[in-house]
Amino acid sequence: MYVDTNNLYKNKGITLIALVITIIILLILAGITIGALTGDNGLFTKAKEATNKYNESQIKEEIELAIVDIQFEELDNNRSLNMMTIVNKLPQIIENNGEDITIQIVGDQAKGTYKGKNFIITNKFEVILNKEIEDKLTIIPNNIHKNENGIYTLPNLSIYNPKKEEAKAVIIQFASGITQGDKIQLKDTTNIEVLDGDSFLYIKTESLSTDEIAEYLRNNLEFNLQKTDKIDNITVKISLTDEDPDRILKFCSATNHYYEYVEQSGITWVNAKKAAEQRTYFGQQGYLATITSKEEDDFTMSLIDENGWVGGSCHYEYIFDKDGNRIYSSLNQSSSNWHWVTGPESGEKFYDSSDTVNKYTNWLPNEPNNPGVENFLHLHAKLNGWNNIANNNPSINGYIVEYGNINGIGSEDMFSGNSKASSQVFIEL
Repeated sequence: MYVDTNNLYKNKGITLIALVITIIILLILAGITIGALTGDNGLFTKAKEATNKYNESQIKEEIELAIVDIQFEELDNNRSLNMMTIVNKLPQIIENNGEDITIQIVGDQAKGTYKGKNFIITNKFEVILNKEIEDKLTIIPNNIHKNENGIYTLPNLSIYNPKKEEAKAVIIQFASGITQGDKIQLKDTTNIEVLDGDSFLYIKTESLSTDEIAEYLRNNLEFNLQKTDKIDNITVKISLTDEDPDRILKFCSATNHYYEYVEQSGITWVNAKKAAEQRTYFGQQGYLATITSKEEDDFTMSLIDENGWVGGSCHYEYIFDKDGNRIYSSLNQSSSNWHWVTGPESGEKFYDSSDTVNKYTNWLPNEPNNPGVENFLHLHAKLNGWNNIANNNPSINGYIVEYGNINGIGSEDMFSGNSKASSQVFIEL
């Protein structure tokens, strides 16, 4: 039997057109206009967007579930999850389900394509769709190794440097959790200029490429920890920079700020405040330290062997609100109200005579006392607490300077100022 296919397709086309017209007429009769169906905000567009979002959520969930499978497998084998393992195993899991996926490591992250969608996996193993990775200098610690003597090393450390940037120095510091006797050390310092202390290393690297820096750290960097049976929350910070610091300061992980104790016997509080604000560290302006937690208090106390000024006062001449207006008009009004008067906390009250402010303090017994006479705060090294004394008290031997978050700039940005090459990473041992 002869079938006229041209006429058949023509009739099918006419039928489809008629169906579409009928649907549109019915929608119009129902009060829905053509404009409501089409255009950027039309029903058809909204329906398409909803479908795309659903498909994207499905894709994201499939990748996340595959990563969870990989993580459980690593846990069963007493191994920690790392990006290299994900990149190697994710395609196997996805392709076993009949789908194709591409993925590669970029710095400490990974990027790929799945079901027509671009995705990245962050260094925290989070999956994000439709986002590109910024090609930047990145320190990648990879696996941590511990030997029989409790020495920790980074045998697979690498540095991703797509723009071939130069780094002048590596700064390695304990950031938290250390105990007496913990050390950062190098096995071989031949032909390497190093400024070191137990809790930090500053390594000049301007004669080395970043590949050579990574190789040197893999072969020589060690963390000698005393608590080899159980290590809780010991954090190391490694910074790579093209800036050349004149000193290495202690870093507090509770605040993400740097601190230093400046010795100057007999300095007044007023002069210490001025001096602190003249000091800088990697472009950050300093200020007399403000102490808002026990962790920060313990840290600052660990810096001093002698008494030192910090940024608290009850003197009205130094107490301003965030808009720069003086809060009190006389010493009689302010003398029982203690405020932080430096740094980002400037103007914040932390104590008054009724003791109802509900802020952290560490006053010594019967302190503060002598209101109107002893108007400035210092840390008492031997008694391990806070005391108020007069501006010109001769018992002071220095002051504590804090760097970070002033003018909205945090310490996490301190190596990025004008640096062409900068990277930081925190490692939990």
